[in-house]
Amino acid sequence: MTKVSIIIPYYQREEGILRRALASVLAQQVASDVRVEVIVVDDGSPIPPQGEIEGLVFVPPFHLNLITQPNGGVAAARNTGLRAVSEDTTYISFLDSDDIWDPQHLPTALAALEQGYDFYFCDNKRVGHHESNFKSAADYFAFIAENGRLIREGLYEIEKKAFVDYFLRKFVTQISTVVCCRKNTLDVTFSPLLRMAGEDRLFLLQVIGHSQRLCCNTQGLVVCGEGVNICNGRYDWSDSGHLIRYAAEIRALYEFKKNLKLSPDNQNYLLAETKSIQRDFAFLTVRYFLKYREKWPQELRTMVRQDPTFWRWYPMCVLYVMVLYPLRLYKPQSE
Repeated sequence: MTKVSIIIPYYQREEGILRRALASVLAQQVASDVRVEVIVVDDGSPIPPQGEIEGLVFVPPFHLNLITQPNGGVAAARNTGLRAVSEDTTYISFLDSDDIWDPQHLPTALAALEQGYDFYFCDNKRVGHHESNFKSAADYFAFIAENGRLIREGLYEIEKKAFVDYFLRKFVTQISTVVCCRKNTLDVTFSPLLRMAGEDRLFLLQVIGHSQRLCCNTQGLVVCGEGVNICNGRYDWSDSGHLIRYAAEIRALYEFKKNLKLSPDNQNYLLAETKSIQRDFAFLTVRYFLKYREKWPQELRTMVRQDPTFWRWYPMCVLYVMVLYPLRLYKPQSE
């Protein structure tokens, strides 16, 4: 028997979102020798999960495990789910509560993994944003052509080192598309320090580090939804949370450098990316002051408390952007 455990962190403010996700799980056309454990972690959701589950029938091969905990963030919720995975589980998959799976998602993933791969992901689309995440990353298909080997229509084996280099730079997939061997997750957890950005990419990069053979499916078998998502859209200057997102990105890059085994090229990339985002953060705080005449927005005060290196980089970044922006020698990523 093959057992798959699906970890679903749940925190939503709208009814029906979790029900759609769970219905898409129950619609999976798995083989008769596959058991599916659905672990829903209620992370203090304003909409209780019981009403979402009512009327859904979990009969073999499906089993529901509902866990309730005080709100701790998506990383903490996923870690609770990982701890609840039983030892007889073969594969672990993830599904955010506002995403849905095509009925062929699990069967396709399991068919690939049974060929000796231990990390699988597929394309996805996001409602109102793109029809293909792979196509939105303009060069990903060129990357596959250079670093992949066609296994069968739509399915490619991907060279691991090349993908790590690429994935560190571009988040080409979403965690709801991933199915991987449980054994490669045993020493990995989601960082609770990263509540708003980067926790999924850091986790996946660590799991990939333990993996041997990677494959991707160019079919879009996952639809990412529009439920509570504290990250999506916060790069827009018109969004009141843009400073929050940039602060979260800086903390994520710190965690990447701390927890990943990086090649010299990737170390240099992270150093340059950190400097770039720190400058953008400084620029946005200056812009905030000029717009609202408030010197210390909450996000800046939080950064001072949480980043012991803050006073080493922030004053220099402010000086950098104030001198070079008027000369058009610096341009923030948001502009």
